[in-house]
Amino acid sequence: MAARPRRAPCISPGSPDAAAAEKIAETILDWRPFRYCTLDALKSPGDRTLRLTWELEREGEGTRVRLLGAPSPALSRRKRWLVRLAAGQIRKTFDRNIASLRRLLAEISR
Repeated sequence: MAARPRRAPCISPGSPDAAAAEKIAETILDWRPFRYCTLDALKSPGDRTLRLTWELEREGEGTRVRLLGAPSPALSRRKRWLVRLAAGQIRKTFDRNIASLRRLLAEISR
């Protein structure tokens, strides 16, 4: 497979976090359409950055989505430790959001 040209990171205007008065600015670092997307998500205030990779894999009639996350290498050692400490809460929030999405998709498909 031929290497694709490297592009400059794309920065989103940010999305409001429904849980609080915080904003998340995402910088796309790498992507391959229909396969994966890697991004840094900066949550402010607090300047906590996560490096996230969304992987997509065809499974039967649907798509399996896998989310891999870690503290951004650009963070200080202390902030990386704080992000790891919050990992359980991040996972619970993600699981709740996925459950809500499943319910909404089930309602739409009826």
